Amino acid sequence: MPSLIARALKTGSRLIVRHQPSSSKSLVRHLRLTMGNPPLVTLLPRGVKRTTFHEGNIKGDWLRVEQPGQVILYFHGGGYVCGSPKTYHNLCSRLAKALQADVFLPVYRLAPEHPFPAGVNDALEAYEFLLRQGWRGDQISVAGDSAGAGLTLALLLALRDRERPMPKCAVVYSPYADVTLTSPSRLHNDST
Repeated sequence: MPSLIARALKTGSRLIVRHQPSSSKSLVRHLRLTMGNPPLVTLLPRGVKRTTFHEGNIKGDWLRVEQPGQVILYFHGGGYVCGSPKTYHNLCSRLAKALQADVFLPVYRLAPEHPFPAGVNDALEAYEFLLRQGWRGDQISVAGDSAGAGLTLALLLALRDRERPMPKCAVVYSPYADVTLTSPSRLHNDST
């Protein structure tokens, strides 16, 4: 018999696949309902504390350790239209513990209500916020998955173009970077 998790994933997948939105607004609404919910329980590793932060335009969640040697700025995925920092507490709390790093998961504005470059501007503002908090570029790592990885790449370009301090490193998981869907790799995968 399949596990409870396997059955839940199967049911959830069927709900997502079966839904045929009648408009782009209903698609966005459906995606936000199905993909934007955090887990019912988030068990933080020992030594990691979560706080919600909101000051001016900067809003997000901190996952903090006692003596951080670095900070990670993590952008959530969601195709630029859905997702939430709360859905990443499990992953990022484990990163915080393993790397002895504070992690900041910013809220960034989502499309279609806030078109490009709103998300990139929010990413830049979150990075500048960390610099104002006293973190140096060589203490900051930037990461994200899917749309969050695309924001990470866009942030790197924005920092370069503005001649701002660059982060120590960037980690991108499956970046959603070709929003025009014109890359030849979409249809053909060249051998590497």
